[in-house]
Amino acid sequence: MTKRLSMNLPDKEADILAEIQAEDELTATEIVRKSILTQKFLRDEQKVGHIVMLEDHEGNRREIHFL
Repeated sequence: MTKRLSMNLPDKEADILAEIQAEDELTATEIVRKSILTQKFLRDEQKVGHIVMLEDHEGNRREIHFL
């Protein structure tokens, strides 16, 4: 089962979407689907008390907080 959606995006977000489409050769639908699944994963991890961190190539870490 699928659900049809219509969205209005501000120019900045629309430009980001177009950039991702061009770089990754994905459709807007694929990008939105992946974004939703990523958001769900991050929220679920934070709900159980896990910390989301980024580490650069030098080993520097920083904690990421999602609202």
